[in-house]
Formats: sequence, C-alpha cells, structure tokens
Amino acid sequence: MTTHHVIETNFIETNKANWNQKTTEHYHSELYDVKGFLEGKSPLNAIELELLGDIKGKKILHLQCHFGMDSIALSQMGTHVTGVDFSDEAIKHARLLADKVGVDTKFVCCNILICQSIWMNPLTLCLQVMALSIGILILTNGALSSVTT
Repeated sequence: MTTHHVIETNFIETNKANWNQKTTEHYHSELYDVKGFLEGKSPLNAIELELLGDIKGKKILHLQCHFGMDSIALSQMGTHVTGVDFSDEAIKHARLLADKVGVDTKFVCCNILICQSIWMNPLTLCLQVMALSIGILILTNGALSSVTT
C-alpha cells in the first residue's frame, strides 16, 4: 500500500465519519424540517422541479441523497427512485424515513466514486433521470444543468 493510498483512505473514512455525524444533526435540524416533510411539505424547490420536468413513471438515480427526503419526495411524484449515499447513517435514516412515509424508495450505501457496481447495474443502465440535489448538478437525457440556489 502506498502512502498516497493511505492518505486517500483516511480522507474517505474521515469524510464518511463527518457525514455520519452530520446526518443525525441535519435530520433533527429546523433547516431540513423533517417534521414539515412528514406533514406533507415538499423539500423540493421550484428550480429543481422545473429542471426535472415531467418525471412521472420515470426511473431516477439520486446520487448523494443524504437521508433521502428529496428521493422520497420524487417517489411521491410517481417515480421509481434509488437514492445513493456513502454515509451508512444517512442510508439508515433514509430507509426509516421512507418507511414512515410509506413509499417504496430504494436506498444503496456506497461511495459513488469507487462503486462501479452502481454504474454497471441493470437498474442504472435503463435510467431515465440521474439527479443530484441543490448545489450539485442534474443530468437529464444527457443535458447537464447546474443547480446552485
């Protein structure tokens, strides 16, 4: 094992631990408003909905889904969503939240940078929309749009 690989592995583990901690903080924070979401408030904003367009019935892969609120909201719009995040705490919270809401959103825990199985999976190969939430990018039918609000 080279020194470079050790540093990279330590960075990934440190980053994962950080996101595991942030997941619990975010889940209980007013900023994410899980209570409002459970009462029917959508976490998706107008620019996200506009960029996604008509997605009813489509298969969506939501990368870096955190604890799944946006993924679940997309499922509630009549889509088939798989949310992916490398934080096992985020995926645990996402699955619990999906159960509370009563949707069939799927969640996968993996590092999207090194998990080739997510890209070569038959589910991925027949995707119609790949999405990342605010501050990232959305890829729809090969067109890339920036979401920064």
